Amino acid sequence: MNIQINETTINEIAAVLDQNADRERTVRIFISGMQCSGPAYGLALDPAVPEDSVYDCGSFKMVMDPELIEAYDEWIVDFVQGGFMVKPANMASSCGSGCGSCGCDC
Repeated sequence: MNIQINETTINEIAAVLDQNADRERTVRIFISGMQCSGPAYGLALDPAVPEDSVYDCGSFKMVMDPELIEAYDEWIVDFVQGGFMVKPANMASSCGSGCGSCGCDC
């Protein structure tokens, strides 16, 4: 598993974890729902389980179910406009322009 994550995003996630000091310093990538363009992904403060794949980000770890790794091995996590964007790297430019009623990256 490889995660493309920049320093700003790491700092923003670390700040959320600092505000939740009673929780483990693990962040889960998960399927948050389905859209007409496919699954949507999210982040959650969630402890690791033994079967998780783990990616070390220094001050915290990102975890993911191995089934997501089988589907997509490389991920992008970015802090954008006050929120976190999570998607497989090979989907980063799979949609053309547009946030129509059924566009990507909206």
